[in-house]
Amino acid sequence: MKLYALVATMLVLVFAENNPAKSEFQISGGFGYDYISSDYYLLTADTLSITPDSVEQLKRTSEAVNEMLLIGRVRYEHRFSDQFKLDVYNRTTYSDQALRNYLDFGIHYGSFRLENYFSFKQNNSAEIDNDESFSQDYITNQTSARLRPHLGSGFYLGVKNSYEFTRYDNPGGYYYDFSYNKLDFTFEKEFGLDGRISFGYRNDLKKVTDSTRLEYDRHILMLYAEYSPSYNLRMELDNRYSSKNSKKEGSLDDEKLEDLQIVLDYQPSALISLRFYNQFEYITYDSQDIVYYDQIYLRSELEAEFALTNELEFSLTPHYRNLSAVEDEFFGQDYVEYSLEPGFSYMAMSGNLWVDFSFEFGRRDYSQDDVDFFSDHVLYQLNLLFDLNLFDRLNLYLLGAVDWQRHENKQDNSALYLLSSAIEYSF
Repeated sequence: MKLYALVATMLVLVFAENNPAKSEFQISGGFGYDYISSDYYLLTADTLSITPDSVEQLKRTSEAVNEMLLIGRVRYEHRFSDQFKLDVYNRTTYSDQALRNYLDFGIHYGSFRLENYFSFKQNNSAEIDNDESFSQDYITNQTSARLRPHLGSGFYLGVKNSYEFTRYDNPGGYYYDFSYNKLDFTFEKEFGLDGRISFGYRNDLKKVTDSTRLEYDRHILMLYAEYSPSYNLRMELDNRYSSKNSKKEGSLDDEKLEDLQIVLDYQPSALISLRFYNQFEYITYDSQDIVYYDQIYLRSELEAEFALTNELEFSLTPHYRNLSAVEDEFFGQDYVEYSLEPGFSYMAMSGNLWVDFSFEFGRRDYSQDDVDFFSDHVLYQLNLLFDLNLFDRLNLYLLGAVDWQRHENKQDNSALYLLSSAIEYSF
């Protein structure tokens, strides 16, 4: 796996050396820090006690990721002609926990596109290797090929196939080797600046080496339409109907899914823009249980953006989410959620600083109060994106997110923390 990445990097260097006028080549390296953690409460009971007061409530913290990283990147693009282009991107990270490598390769030639994504992870900690739940040494590769010829008069025919496989060093327990193939066909008509419409079919086929119960075959019918009657108004519709056939006993997990999404973008002035998003999802199962049951999911949001200056934008987005079961026996998981999300985005005219921040707060209420696994709660979610060019070649990146849930019953409280950061120098 290491040799594979090294050979690809050497090929990049050769291309860059022999074709400097038609190539773009960049190497960068630096340090990073990734952290993913969650807080929750755990209830323990002393079964030997004769009194009911021996229940103890303990706060627990689970760290999924906590590591300092060495980072190396290589980017290369070579344009042979207006119709022929080659892209290569490689990212390698190393820490005391693991070595990871990601290699992306793409060829664009006219209406044909070939892309390949390869990655691997190798644990460096014996403690992790001996824990079956963290036995995650793997390689994964995804190859996709797409052909979209123009048939004339704005008509296009699209054919795309994507094949992915993942292999673990020690499959079993939580991890299984699998392969996943997606084949789709689309027929599309473009109407210039006014919009386009397309019809399509896709087949998803998942194969799992050691567990046929995780395999499935899915058929999807797709309809997409985009219409812009004026320069400041755009409407978009995306509708998908799918049928999933799993390999589980008793048709468990076999489902029918209707997913309809509608987007409306309107810009009444140069300083104000509005975006309305609505999703309707209806799922039915051949065999229902507490996890897989017929349900309807609704989601709506209205995002309003205001340009305060040429560099600063303020946004305000109310959200609405509603999940409801079709059958009475599963009503306990029904909920209604309301939230409000203010945010701002700042991008310096010089291009050396970009900040995007939002904070969503709201409440989720369940239709029934006497449910063991769910309870009403207040929610808070913070998101931060930060990109700073310190000097000509030195960049600082930061991605942060915090998701809190505060329940009336303290033992149901939870929090999720995410931080990914890096400082890199480009040569």
